[in-house]
Amino acid sequence: MPRRFRALFRKLLAAIRGRWHGVVDRDTFLWWLVRSGGPRVLSGPFTGARYGTTSSGSTLLPKLLGTYERELHPVLARLAGGGFDTVVDVGCAEGYYLVGLGHACRRLGRPLPRLVGYDTNKAAVALAVDLARLNAMVGQMACHAAPFAGQELEHGRVALICDIEGEEENLLDLATLPALARTEMLVEVHDEPGRERRLDLLLRRFAGSHVPHIIRRTERTLADFPPNIPGLLSTEWKLRLMDERRQFGNTWLHLVPQTNLLAKAAVE
Repeated sequence: MPRRFRALFRKLLAAIRGRWHGVVDRDTFLWWLVRSGGPRVLSGPFTGARYGTTSSGSTLLPKLLGTYERELHPVLARLAGGGFDTVVDVGCAEGYYLVGLGHACRRLGRPLPRLVGYDTNKAAVALAVDLARLNAMVGQMACHAAPFAGQELEHGRVALICDIEGEEENLLDLATLPALARTEMLVEVHDEPGRERRLDLLLRRFAGSHVPHIIRRTERTLADFPPNIPGLLSTEWKLRLMDERRQFGNTWLHLVPQTNLLAKAAVE
């Protein structure tokens, strides 16, 4: 059977199952999302953000569920409510964090910061541009198919999100980017299994300028699954839909500038 006919058959089967049984598997979940107003984020700090059906370099379904990297939800809520002038996402892929934070700011009634993404994958940047258009953020969000060299760090109070597959040890260096000393950072640290060389390196580099918070990946449970999905999903399917397909555990480093904390203490 040709590929296009197989795809049509799957969509038809998903529609039939969804109409009679609700959401029971991956295909009927996507069918239900499209039928109920288009793909969007269903839970977490980005609830309601409109989304596409393609993800670059990561798994789509956990993003739609809102369970993707849920360990970061408190930090993302802080960034959305923190009054930043600029948010830079280095390794932005299709723009999940940029669009999500912009949407979260709107939900809080806050002005949107400048949202700037960098990714060397041109196809991913094209998806991010589409996602900005889908969420009416074209004027507030810009994405560049180019390496990041620190060009946004002087634009007011800046938050930097970084996920660049191990290159964080080369980019995040106060010797070459001194403006990082006053930048709040959320970094995915890419160490080899059983080692923490890059984590230790970054902790040493920013010991004098930032307060570090180490965040470890945790396993998803049924309590993480959004409650607002109708149907007969089994426990196995709920866990499968949330599966981010990681080879090993993730570690993130949240770095809060000491200058921000000192300023807050002075005001209080």
